[in-house]
Amino acid sequence: MAFFASFLILGVTILAAAVAARPVTSLPGFNQALPSAVDAGYITVDPTNDRRLFYVFVESQRNPSTDPLVLWLNGGPGCSSLFGLFTEQGPFSMNFASNGTGLDLNPYSWTTVANVIYLESPAGVGFSTSNVTTDYTTGDYRTAADSYTFLQGFLIMFPQFQRNDFWVAGESYGGHYVPELVQKILNEKGNSGRIPINLKGMMAGNPWTDPYHEAFGVVENWWNRAIMAEATYNTIRSTCTYRDITYWIVNNVTAGVYLSPEVRAARWEHALTHQKRNRLPETSSECFAALQEASLVQFGAVDIEGVYFDVCNPGTRGDLPYQPNWCAANQMQTYLNIPAVQQALHVSAPVPPMWYSCSPWVNYSFEDTTRSVEHIYRHVTTSTDLHVLVYSGDNDAIVPYTGTRKWLRVLNRTIVDDVHEWFVDTNGMQVGGWAINYAERLTFTTVRGAGHMVPFAQPQRALHMFKTFLEKGKL
Repeated sequence: MAFFASFLILGVTILAAAVAARPVTSLPGFNQALPSAVDAGYITVDPTNDRRLFYVFVESQRNPSTDPLVLWLNGGPGCSSLFGLFTEQGPFSMNFASNGTGLDLNPYSWTTVANVIYLESPAGVGFSTSNVTTDYTTGDYRTAADSYTFLQGFLIMFPQFQRNDFWVAGESYGGHYVPELVQKILNEKGNSGRIPINLKGMMAGNPWTDPYHEAFGVVENWWNRAIMAEATYNTIRSTCTYRDITYWIVNNVTAGVYLSPEVRAARWEHALTHQKRNRLPETSSECFAALQEASLVQFGAVDIEGVYFDVCNPGTRGDLPYQPNWCAANQMQTYLNIPAVQQALHVSAPVPPMWYSCSPWVNYSFEDTTRSVEHIYRHVTTSTDLHVLVYSGDNDAIVPYTGTRKWLRVLNRTIVDDVHEWFVDTNGMQVGGWAINYAERLTFTTVRGAGHMVPFAQPQRALHMFKTFLEKGKL
């Protein structure tokens, strides 16, 4: 029987819809028992507008009562965290041969050692909705506030996890989502009426963090990989500002391999409109032309999120040994639009006309995307006892390690254990990546052979990294 439990927190009423929350007993196309308990549904973060965030919660396959609780946030801004669940470190992966109708078990899921919440945020992303469409015009402040309100509702709904160690993790524009939510949790600590959150640290993969320092690190990465012409590189260096490059990256204009000629042309016109609306310099037109030449012509046939990866060719066998399913993202979009799948996950009205991996409705603040959150890392590493992991897949060319190292250098943390290899038994013992441990509980590592979404191409190395950092606080 359907029922609603109402709780008063933070001066607002959070409605936890039990009927939409638990349990998920099976998933279409997954022809075996679920590896652990799964819950899915909504938590209302704004009752006035009926703004509701959708999540899938997967309990640990090891010991849910004592294993850490992790909130996973994909980036975008405006992309779904169900990417993580179905194509990265969740317990499921897309079965290539089923072409969007079947799932396999992922033996390297982070849920083998942790309880993981996959949250679709902000409202307008995936199945997360609002009755007021102006809610889809948003930015960092409300995204962090809504995520915090969601966590309060979640811990009321699942009080048995209130004492577990808690971590915030994410990737890409999660480089903003993750530290800003951590800051919100720290700011609310000790306030009456709030459920204490046992925060232990944060993890950010290929994180968009400090555009002023990392935007040109992206272009340097293209040049260093020899995938763009010297003349184009020189034009970008002489005509672009970091705001120009940020626009290009955040709006994913670099995704040439996925774009039709018509969409490429439309995005070019949108770039010029953006230039005029935001009163960017006249040189921005020349800058955008150079960025277009590089990312849509010179290396437009590769996946910029993993320049050495193959790309999806439907019908071509994709389950060869040691090879990811290059069509997983396309297949996931097909899968999550199947009515039986939505029913199994307790998706309820109002629902969007179609589930998209990255929302076409969210209008995210450009000012926020060009703003640095480096100061939060500075605060966390100097004024708290939290542990921080920053990791980068070394094949990524959209938020690459060359940019990340620039803002990490600005932090000016003392190195206590300089660049060193770490190993994983992936095919016999192999180098998993290269790490640096800094003072103040900060670690940076690359993950060898991974791209923008690290667990997608290197799930075993990603799990080793995740598990080791949870246990030791360093690599």
